[in-house]
Amino acid sequence: SSIYRQYRETMHARSMFDFDDMILDFIAAIEAHPRLRHDLQEQFQYVLVDEFQDTNNAQMRVIRLIADAPVFEGKPNIMVVGDDDQAVYKFQGAELSNILNFRTSFTDVAVVNMTSNYRSTQDILDIATHVIRKGEHRLENLIPQLEKTLVASNPEIKNGSIIHKVFDTSLHELHYVSRRIRRLIESGVSPNDIAVISSKHRQLEALVPYMKGAGVPIKYEREQNVFLEPHIAQLILLGRFINSVAAKNQEEADEYLPRILAFPFWQLKRSSIWRISKDAYANRKSWLETMMESEDLRVRSIADFLVGLGESAPDEPLESLLDRMIGVHVQLVQENEDEEIEAGLLASHGPDGEFLSPFKSYYFNKDRFDHARAEYLSFLSSLRVFVKALREYKGKSAALENLKLQDMIDFVDIHQKNGVALNDQSPFANSTNAVHLLSAHKSKGLEFDTVFVLSCTDEIWAGRGGSKKISLPANMPIEPAGESDDDKLRLFYVALTRAKKNLYMTSYKVKDDGKESLTLRFLTSDAELHDEVLKKLYAPEQGDEETFKETYTPETHELLTASWVLYHTPPFFGEEHALLKSVLENYQLSVTHLNNFLNVAKGGPQLFLEQNLLRFPQAKSPSGSYGTAVHKTLEKAGICIRAEGRKPEKSEFIGWFNAYLAHERLSKSDLKLFGDRGQDALSAFYDQKIDSLSADDLLEVNFKNQGVILSCAQYGQPKKTGESHESYDAHLAGKIDRMVKVPGGEYEVHDYKTGKAKQEWAGKDEYEKIKLYEYSRQLMFYKILVEHSRDYASNRVGYGVLDFVEPLKNGTVASLRLDIEKELCERTKRLVCIVFNKIMNLDFPDVAGRYDPTLEGIKQFEDDLLEGKI
Repeated sequence: SSIYRQYRETMHARSMFDFDDMILDFIAAIEAHPRLRHDLQEQFQYVLVDEFQDTNNAQMRVIRLIADAPVFEGKPNIMVVGDDDQAVYKFQGAELSNILNFRTSFTDVAVVNMTSNYRSTQDILDIATHVIRKGEHRLENLIPQLEKTLVASNPEIKNGSIIHKVFDTSLHELHYVSRRIRRLIESGVSPNDIAVISSKHRQLEALVPYMKGAGVPIKYEREQNVFLEPHIAQLILLGRFINSVAAKNQEEADEYLPRILAFPFWQLKRSSIWRISKDAYANRKSWLETMMESEDLRVRSIADFLVGLGESAPDEPLESLLDRMIGVHVQLVQENEDEEIEAGLLASHGPDGEFLSPFKSYYFNKDRFDHARAEYLSFLSSLRVFVKALREYKGKSAALENLKLQDMIDFVDIHQKNGVALNDQSPFANSTNAVHLLSAHKSKGLEFDTVFVLSCTDEIWAGRGGSKKISLPANMPIEPAGESDDDKLRLFYVALTRAKKNLYMTSYKVKDDGKESLTLRFLTSDAELHDEVLKKLYAPEQGDEETFKETYTPETHELLTASWVLYHTPPFFGEEHALLKSVLENYQLSVTHLNNFLNVAKGGPQLFLEQNLLRFPQAKSPSGSYGTAVHKTLEKAGICIRAEGRKPEKSEFIGWFNAYLAHERLSKSDLKLFGDRGQDALSAFYDQKIDSLSADDLLEVNFKNQGVILSCAQYGQPKKTGESHESYDAHLAGKIDRMVKVPGGEYEVHDYKTGKAKQEWAGKDEYEKIKLYEYSRQLMFYKILVEHSRDYASNRVGYGVLDFVEPLKNGTVASLRLDIEKELCERTKRLVCIVFNKIMNLDFPDVAGRYDPTLEGIKQFEDDLLEGKI
């Protein structure tokens, strides 16, 4: 088609190829250029094709073109390896005829039959053979001398069990599977050695809440379309409403508002929404106007909040507006007329009692994290994917222009109108020790000690798929034909043969619509009920029926599915330990993480968990953007001195800052505010400090790949009574702004600060005391990084320096030096080891209300950690 042709032309113009291009363009090239073809035939005189049953016609064409050189005289040196019984990729264009017709395509073909099976027990192979021999189009039927009876040849695999269970309903089936797997795990079976396989995803999706209710960790790698997640859909609809308010489109806003007010996070009673509707109709006013006049304070607060969002939407950066929609708020504490310092996240109220969106506090509260962690992490993953995609919208140009709410709506519309999903391939899916939930296609090539094959009924595994109402003409065979019985047999065969020693097949008598569910015809027929192979399917499982009857009640099912319905949970990928462990693969502790974990004044371990480990999406604060621009300017000045051997001109120096700040996503007012502030500060810094920069200075030294490991065994990790935590050496990372070589083989470490300049380490108030205490810990952490790194370990760090960019009131650009005492540094090392081990063992102590939100409270928390009291 013209669209596809245009797509290929665009790709080629950019020197890009997709997978189809790699094959089709190769075919076109060697057919058009005989010399190229002959060179390749000369070079590749021996060809081996693996998984031959999965090749398509284009791939077969490549094989023929390489293997039909005249010198071969019809007898090329070609070997193909495949199993026609495992040809299950017809939907991707694979042609089974390639393997079935191989003997007629090439002459004098030798057939090597491999019947030794090193994966499964003989019982499992017998059942699988019984099933697959019902197929018609098989090599075993086409080649008389071919015998495909598989023989178990691995003596290390002990005999297991083959169980076939038939339950009254699918609900009973799912309950049994989840409880049976839990019992297996409790008996010592590793979750990673268990798989549940189904023909369709819907059976796996239905199983998820039962597994969750049984406390079974699961790994389910199906991609989820973020746009279909309820909480993301709510944000999108809220965005459309706000855009309508901004455009003063009252009629459109009234269409959205009833649905928006029904969102659960507002926690409005139905009667309150009905009353708004009644009053709006009676008074001929819009819903928003009616809400603003309501006697209900909460309704009025929501209305004022929505109006405020509508007024801000045209000019406010999208990320900032999203923060307000979600309910992430950064409180700014005024220290003097010119200084604003980020003080932390507020949980429920903004400054001066400002209404804060309850979205975050509803979906991401501590109670849900403690008792519904699966939903919490799944929802958070989808939100992160959505926000990340928005940040990347419009590519590099997005850094030059502030995205607005309309851009978010355009982004969603483009995807939805073209049917393009925004998929979440969550890191939480990569559980290290969890039960695998797999479709039969996904399971191919894998093996597990124990396999459960779900819903072994005729309509699920052998039923006819829906046919297209309009088919292509017979003279245009450009798509594979529909699935045959053989195709379905092969898929079921693949599922069975994933089991090494234990195979469970479950089914049910009655479908959800009340109709009878037929037994899978692949397994039995009236004439075969007494077959010795099939008798193995009905071997009783000792004690299982009694256990099932004891644990399953109607109330059990209601309890299992209640949270599923309440939280609108999509299929989830595992329980808390397996999920969070996956996030910690290759984890390295930074000083920011360390400070957040220890700062009980701002939440301590829970703050670290949310901001640093789970990384709740949040826009960069204006002060953070300002700091980024200043740091990049100072780094570029150092590079100029080091690489070009010259000091930059002052105008050039200030120009860099303005350019970097313009790349940050700031509102016009913030751009003006921080632009003026930065120009003043950097002008003073240039006048007083630029000559202190040397070409020998090391700038922005990143220790991520420096192999910084702190051996923690020497610090005697304290453990609470009864703890069985694993012990880890601490892997550290960080970036030092500037390292200056000083006499005696030492480095002094420097860190640039863009906040209010300090002249001494004693703070005036509690906030300043905590901040300076964390600054001192930061410099000690830098000493640890340097002295335990690969490239700099031979050098010592005797002291650290804070270089303040902004001048004091008298105009002086100050620095604050810290002589690092050995005793305090050793204390820091012990804390690093303890915190790192807490994190790796997913031990996040609840410090709420336990410590004062002061510097003394932080130090008490540190002491308790050092003494093993918490």
